[in-house]
Amino acid sequence: MLFAALLGRVAALGLDSWRAGQLGKRKVRVENHILMLGWNGQRTIHLIRMLQHEETGRRPIVLCSRSDIENPLPGEISFVKVNSYTDGREMEKTNIESASCILIDNPEDDITLSAALYCANRNPDAHLLVYFKDEALSDLLHQHCPNSECIPAVGAEMLAKAAVDPGSSALHQELLSSTRGMTQYSVIYPTSSKPTTVKALFQWMKADYQATLIAVDVGEGIVLNPELDLELKPGAKLFYIADERIDTFRWEEA
Repeated sequence: MLFAALLGRVAALGLDSWRAGQLGKRKVRVENHILMLGWNGQRTIHLIRMLQHEETGRRPIVLCSRSDIENPLPGEISFVKVNSYTDGREMEKTNIESASCILIDNPEDDITLSAALYCANRNPDAHLLVYFKDEALSDLLHQHCPNSECIPAVGAEMLAKAAVDPGSSALHQELLSSTRGMTQYSVIYPTSSKPTTVKALFQWMKADYQATLIAVDVGEGIVLNPELDLELKPGAKLFYIADERIDTFRWEEA
């Protein structure tokens, strides 16, 4: 009887702990994670699925929401429920200081802005990604957080482009989706490599990896469709199109 009572107690405690995790009441035990702030229903689920496709075996995903929901993907992601994205005590549960990437996609722009400023203060080293409906807020955030990356709403631009060049919307969707077709990726040209040119890397990536170099960033902003004789030094960021992310570039052969 004592053993049965003890076993029942342990089971009840385990169930309570699991239920607390489902409701987002427990502190997550992860580091170097992607922290997502905001809930937009199926839009958020779709975003998580794309991140999972990219981050398999790499960084765990933590969803933090003010909405009255439970963990939408139990067993796949961690979940934290808060009343405010700027409440220090509640945000401790997300282990925000250890996040490597903070992604904010909230329905209300004013809440998004305040959350972005708070996160930048709590973890200035994290890659901060913010989606605004009002592009004016992007400029405001950049004034206070120069390292933040604001994602614009490009619906109108997509409509205009598709009207002039039919099929453009399908092309851009394929470049952005990591789950189908050719997708755009980026990689850093290793510091151990020797300086080269766009032409040399373009031909090598296409011949050996069926990847197309489309843009570079040598420290002065992104250059789309760069000149072939542009010199690329170690540390430059390269943007390319490929069927899957390539993690095995043999740079010594470039």
